[in-house]
Amino acid sequence: MAPTEAGESKLDGVDKPVPNPLNITDSWKDAPILKGTTKFDTLPDVGTIMITGGAGFIILDSQPNFSFFQGDVASPADVTACIEQYKVDTIFHFAAQSHVDLSFGNSYGFTATNVYGTHVMLECAKAAQIRRFIHVSTDEVYGEVDEDSEDLMETSILAPTNPYAASKAAAEMLVNAYWKSFKLPVMIARSNNVYGPHQYPEKVIPKFTCLLERGQKVVLHGDGKHTRRYLFAGDAADAFDTILHKGLIGQIYNIGSADEISNLTLCSRLLKEFGLSESDDWISHSQDRPFNDRRYAVNGQKLCDLGWQQRTPFAKGLKTTVEWYRKYGEQWWGNIDNILGTFPEIKSPPLVPEHKMRGDVDSVLKKERKAMRGPQPTSVNGVHKASDDTARTAHLNAFFGPSIRGFLVTTFNLPTIKTNFHPSKTDFEDRKLAMLIEVNPLGHLTALLLHMIAVVPFEWRFIYMGSKQSLERVKGSIPIKDYQKSGKLVLREVPAGFDASNNEGMHRMLTHMRFYEEVVDPAEWFLLFRSDTILCAQSNQTLNDWLEYDWVGAPWKLDDRFGGNGALSLRRVSGVKQILRFQTRLNDSDPSDRWLSMRMGLLPDAKMAPATKEAEFSVENIWHDKPMGYRLDHTLPDSVWGDQAQRKKIYAYCPEVKIIHEMKLERQRCQT
Repeated sequence: MAPTEAGESKLDGVDKPVPNPLNITDSWKDAPILKGTTKFDTLPDVGTIMITGGAGFIILDSQPNFSFFQGDVASPADVTACIEQYKVDTIFHFAAQSHVDLSFGNSYGFTATNVYGTHVMLECAKAAQIRRFIHVSTDEVYGEVDEDSEDLMETSILAPTNPYAASKAAAEMLVNAYWKSFKLPVMIARSNNVYGPHQYPEKVIPKFTCLLERGQKVVLHGDGKHTRRYLFAGDAADAFDTILHKGLIGQIYNIGSADEISNLTLCSRLLKEFGLSESDDWISHSQDRPFNDRRYAVNGQKLCDLGWQQRTPFAKGLKTTVEWYRKYGEQWWGNIDNILGTFPEIKSPPLVPEHKMRGDVDSVLKKERKAMRGPQPTSVNGVHKASDDTARTAHLNAFFGPSIRGFLVTTFNLPTIKTNFHPSKTDFEDRKLAMLIEVNPLGHLTALLLHMIAVVPFEWRFIYMGSKQSLERVKGSIPIKDYQKSGKLVLREVPAGFDASNNEGMHRMLTHMRFYEEVVDPAEWFLLFRSDTILCAQSNQTLNDWLEYDWVGAPWKLDDRFGGNGALSLRRVSGVKQILRFQTRLNDSDPSDRWLSMRMGLLPDAKMAPATKEAEFSVENIWHDKPMGYRLDHTLPDSVWGDQAQRKKIYAYCPEVKIIHEMKLERQRCQT
């Protein structure tokens, strides 16, 4: 693979001395270059990787497959030129303004680089049909985490507290939007604080090292008890390589460190590296930031499940970093006086250079005028057309090209849009998911789906997964459309690579980790139902009454200890994932419900419903009076359906079972 890099954005709020990675002086030739330890087979669809921000922390110039491209992530022309010149198919988007202190005094620059720059990257990636776009974010998007709180998962709410973190969270929203709207193959990585050689000395470890090397005190913000988790750059490189090779499209991965260090403790360890004593008054305190999160804490287990692990202890990584800065730091970065103060010196250039705004907008306007025939209107619905001076402020219009601006200029009568749809105020729970899987366009699908939505507790979300033909069967229904608009229901095709048209294909999908990560996440309770199952409206139980169990379905035999039929089943997703992390079902072996439920029953602390209890949940071939639901096996067993009086009793209690009963009988008649 031949990695290429687009340089760090030229919209940075501080003039950073950027070392030229193609012209390192002789005195720096022995400066060590960080390398990761991961070794993966080459991905067949990855040829050239573009790494934005490569002129900063990580230097790759000594590698034979490296080329340096100096450009601006906020310039569509620069980004497109790099992609086209090197035939880029994969992007790691690192480039960002990342120093929190600067974001309090120069927040415009952070929005320009981190939000607008990311938007430019995404749009260019979409146009170039990039195969992987890995967006590098931060743990700070989660906001402050209390000391007694659990580490945050990737599904936790984003609650940034400073302009830098807010700009990174906003960038993530754009990344997710391009995944949802355009299917741009994205992944997001949220890392703890990365440190190591080559890092710009605005960050605390290189900054304090440089100050101590100069014989100056280090200055802590506030009481110094704020904690951060630190990750050595070599381990971070391993993490990104793992995400590239083993990560799933559309997923988010925390890169978590086990080394949580307070700023005071960090100072003590740095002084020890210099052979200095804390009693010599090397540490002083200043006024704190406007707001300073006490700690961040993320759970990185999801990435560890892909095989990554933190290898470098903090003591070893710190020693390596300090030694590098004492030997090479100030030669590498040049004059760094302006960023070694308590609060870095801020120089704020214009948000977008004047010549750049005028050039881009004028170019667009010229194209418009050339394309349009006849004189341009001087007003639109009574609003005067913007002059060139006013147009300079509309830099975003230039990015989207002449089509939108031309539309605004030439449209005279804007219609009034009216709607009588009011989205539901219900707060649906992400951790509760009911899913119908059926690829055949059966006539009763809409009725079954609407019935199940009405019977299942209101907070449960629904997914109907099918084929293009079966989805067409249901999506014309007005109630279905309303549930979609409210967020209650999602219609989607079976994911690529899976086959739900036959039993073995279903078994493979339901025992594959990708299905649970791409489709089921972030649910913890997962109700699976098929087109031959139903829940009864008159049942005196609800789905929520069964959440204490790890698996429940119609019993196969009354003496079964584990599991139940999976066609109408409730399963705990974390238990399923725990199995799939370490075991793989052999193709054409046990059905997925038997294979999974037997193993779930052996997990520590697992709680499986006994067969006598499962009969209350669902009936298939073992009779129970007034169960919560029914599964109509293709044989319609005599033990349940063979007696006429028994059938009448079922119809009286659960008349809606006829939705599937009559359809099943009709299909059987057609097949014979």
